Amino acid sequence: MQLNGRIRMVRSVRRGVTLVEMLVGIGITVLLIALIFPGLKRSMETASGARCVSNLRQLASLFNMYAQEKGRYPQIYRVGSSGHWYYNADFLALMNTTDAEVWAGRVKVYLCPADKDGNKNISIDGKTRFLSYGANIMLGTGESDVDTSPNYRAIAPPRVSAPSKLIMLLDARNFFFNPADNGASAVSFRHGGRLHAAFTDGHVESREEIDSDPSLLWPDGVPH
Repeated sequence: MQLNGRIRMVRSVRRGVTLVEMLVGIGITVLLIALIFPGLKRSMETASGARCVSNLRQLASLFNMYAQEKGRYPQIYRVGSSGHWYYNADFLALMNTTDAEVWAGRVKVYLCPADKDGNKNISIDGKTRFLSYGANIMLGTGESDVDTSPNYRAIAPPRVSAPSKLIMLLDARNFFFNPADNGASAVSFRHGGRLHAAFTDGHVESREEIDSDPSLLWPDGVPH
């Protein structure tokens, strides 16, 4: 720039960041993270819980659709044979999928986002399965869907005396749970010390414990 015949040069002055300024910047960053992280974690847990509840609602609906078509719930556990509920061909057909998709971990409705075990377990037939939920074994176990043995017969919906109180499916480490022992060997309280449970009427609840009252399934307390 030329003024009064003289040239003046304007130079910018640069200086380094001082230690104090750097420490202040780090302190502000740490404070922001401390304020934001808990909220972000809660949001992620809420989203994870909502996905799990949605999965259980869908599975309960599929159980009831199966029961409407077959007149009974799917066998939860087949003694001495394959075909447990989660890869029963007729049950999977309701989802338009196959057991190969189950083994590959591609049946997303079977997977709870909060399952920290990687959604993997080993089933009794030695195959790796991807499943985060267990079904109430009281709904039926036996050699086949039409097993006529009194203690193993798959249960028809009318046998359930209190659909809004009987748990059908829940967060679990195995594909079934036994209410007789409060599911102690199988259930998973993976949502902040609570689990999600789907009832036979289709609704889902968050619970700290499960009900073991067999009279909810059989009016006289024994299978028949």
